[in-house]
Amino acid sequence: RAYLLIAAVAGLLLTGCSSELSSGFSQYYEPNEHLNPATQFAPHTAPAKVLLSTDLVKDCTYFKQSGYVVIGLSSFYSNIKIDQDDMQDKANEVQADILLWSYELIDSRSGMEAAPVFVPGANSTSFINGNTNGVPFAGTATTQTAPTIGVQYVPVTVNTYRYTGVFWRKSLAQ
Repeated sequence: RAYLLIAAVAGLLLTGCSSELSSGFSQYYEPNEHLNPATQFAPHTAPAKVLLSTDLVKDCTYFKQSGYVVIGLSSFYSNIKIDQDDMQDKANEVQADILLWSYELIDSRSGMEAAPVFVPGANSTSFINGNTNGVPFAGTATTQTAPTIGVQYVPVTVNTYRYTGVFWRKSLAQ
C-alpha cells in the first residue's frame, strides 16, 4: 500500500498541473508583425496540419519555397509534456494551414523528492497464562498501534525542453 501511495505522489510530481502547460503554444503565440497587410492567402483549410520537425531550419526553408508565409511564432520552455490538442486548437484559431513545431532538451536535473508514506497500525497478540488466587487462567491480549505518516525519498528527474512553433499560411502569390 505504501508503494502505491509513493507511485501516485511521484506521478503527480512528474506530471504537474495540466492547466499551466497545456496552453504553452497559445500563451506564447506572437503574430508576425512584419507580415505585409496586402498579402493574400489561399482559402483556409481546417483543420491545420500539425507537423513535428527534426530540422526546423530545413523544414522552414521548404515551406517558404513552397509558397507559405509565417503568420506567427510561439517559443517557450517547459518541463511538462505539451498537449497536442492545444497546438491543434491554436493553429485552427489563427487560421494556420500548418503548424511546424520542434522541441529540444535544454536541461535535465535529478534529485530526491520527499513523498508521504502511510504506515498502517499494527496488531500484536500476546498469549498469557497465569494463576490468580489459586485459580489458573489462560488467554490472549491484543494491542494495536496507531497508524502514522512517514516520509520516503523517491528519485525524480525533471527535463526542461525548449518548444518552438512556426505557424504557416499558404499565400496566393508564388
